[in-house]
Amino acid sequence: KSSDTSVISKHLQWTRGANINLWVLNWEGPESASDITAKDSIMKHPELSGTQISFMYDARSRSTATDDTLSLDHIYGDIDYMAKTYFNDPNYLRINGHPVVYLYIS
Repeated sequence: KSSDTSVISKHLQWTRGANINLWVLNWEGPESASDITAKDSIMKHPELSGTQISFMYDARSRSTATDDTLSLDHIYGDIDYMAKTYFNDPNYLRINGHPVVYLYIS
């Protein structure tokens, strides 16, 4: 299971062995399985230090409303949630001081 400490430890071992220090996690919205795993298991993992985390955000799947304004409000809410929950974590990827979110199908 992806939230198990031993599974995360093994993946950290593999990525460090390959000189990879960034994980880009698929993020599916507040309180989704991916959010809970990231928030409660990955970001709190005792061996995470030295590995940066960023999210891949699928804007199309998260903006289900047909009204563009409503869709943008939904996306703004997601980004605000990410900012409050993750962006201040020392392991969250920043470039020139700014948190990085990869956009998919934007």
